[in-house]
Amino acid sequence: MRNILSRYLSSLHVPHTAAGCRAVYQGNPYKNSMYGLAEMLHEYGIPTKALRFEKDESEHTPIPVPSLAVYDKEFVIIENVSDGMVTYLAGSKRLRIKYQDFLKGWDGVALKGTPDASSGETGYRHNHFIERAAKAKGILAVIALAVVVISIVNSGSFELGWWGIAALLINLAGIYVSYLLILKQLHIENPVAEHLCGLIKSSRCDSPKLTEASTILGMVTLSEIGAGFFIVNTLVLLLFPALMSSMALLSTVGLLFSFWSVWYQKTQARTWCTLCLIVLTLMWAQAAIYLLGGVYRRGDLLSINIIPMFAFYAVAIFAISYIMEEIGRAIKEHASCEEYNELRLLPDVMRLLIRKSPELDKTPELQSSMVFGKEKGGHPKITVFSNPYCSHCANLHKELNRFLASHPDASIRYTMTYFSPGKSIINRYIIAAFLKEGPEKTWQVLTEWYGRGMDQGESFFSDMGLDPNADEVLKEFAKQDKWREATGLTATPVIIVDGHKLPHGYTASDLEYLSD
Repeated sequence: MRNILSRYLSSLHVPHTAAGCRAVYQGNPYKNSMYGLAEMLHEYGIPTKALRFEKDESEHTPIPVPSLAVYDKEFVIIENVSDGMVTYLAGSKRLRIKYQDFLKGWDGVALKGTPDASSGETGYRHNHFIERAAKAKGILAVIALAVVVISIVNSGSFELGWWGIAALLINLAGIYVSYLLILKQLHIENPVAEHLCGLIKSSRCDSPKLTEASTILGMVTLSEIGAGFFIVNTLVLLLFPALMSSMALLSTVGLLFSFWSVWYQKTQARTWCTLCLIVLTLMWAQAAIYLLGGVYRRGDLLSINIIPMFAFYAVAIFAISYIMEEIGRAIKEHASCEEYNELRLLPDVMRLLIRKSPELDKTPELQSSMVFGKEKGGHPKITVFSNPYCSHCANLHKELNRFLASHPDASIRYTMTYFSPGKSIINRYIIAAFLKEGPEKTWQVLTEWYGRGMDQGESFFSDMGLDPNADEVLKEFAKQDKWREATGLTATPVIIVDGHKLPHGYTASDLEYLSD
């Protein structure tokens, strides 16, 4: 399902992947606001500018396109403004209305992104490869299925003739349309489904009235019944020719449903479901094929095989229903996780939880002198308890590297520990580098150390002219040791914000939401 961020990135021709874009979008607690969208665009390296237009301005007022706007309480992408008309993208639908009519539902605010050559998704090549591999897997699965079907058709057991091939194609089409209906049931957007639903102007496949009538006895939905119906018919055509007559008879009885469906859509829901109408058309086409193929003239039309056919339909429909329930439950759990994520990343919530967490940095006289970023008055004030030989600390440093690069007002204080006295000399080398070269150069040293230096040990510092045993180095080293003993910390890494330990469940990447 494509979100507004993904659609806008496509409008700007910025390289991105569906999975990467979804992660950025869902991870932002302000995604339902212009502020949040601006933040997300900045993550893609796209500068933005918010513009406000007065409603009494001329329709010839130049609105930069493509730009984001809120129209009728929904995010849209303004694609073109010309000749008194506005073309905009709402969801997957491209609409064109008069400028004056657009003004009635628009708040006058537009957000314009201006990408450059460096704009794009972090890790795009890797993400794109994974995305293409997933698509290739789907294509290979379809090809494999097609080969199986062709093999069965070419085998001696398949003797249906032209009408059997036609019926098979109709049922395969029915499976696909039922799949689109199931996506609608799960509220998963699909461009093909959106296009088909838009063929009829008054069509609303997701109408609440239609959804209300789609469940039978509270057990299964009509989309699940349709999927089971067409799947079983396909299997019978391919593998169980003895059940052909019973399948044709039950398929014809099922046509009675079509009269109720059309009546309900016209008189009760007062809207049309294009996908539902396609399913009904396929059911009637199938019955016509059976009629032309002479299936209804067979003598075994009312045979005992009707019972196993009922059972086949029931097994398929209930199996699909159970699978749908599990998928629906997983989607709800995912939605709940997203809601929780939005809540926990609200700055006020984060600050409250941080203030409630243990206070560790109580003794200013023991605080490390190794401060990076803004030394005084920095916001937020972050203390990192780290170990030069800790792989998790190396990963944390990478995240802090990105954070510090985009938040120069932040203050990051490093306090280090060690696994054994023999390895503590690395701590002293890093302290010596800070005292000699200053914070900016030492931050680069730390970055290089965590990148390649751990494998080199002391030789990493051999060309830097550092004295790890200088008096001022040993004094700072001892102070950091006393700080560790005073806090009682042993495991690394630990992030401390404004003197309080960052609560469980938060990571360095979440510090972004404390910096505003």
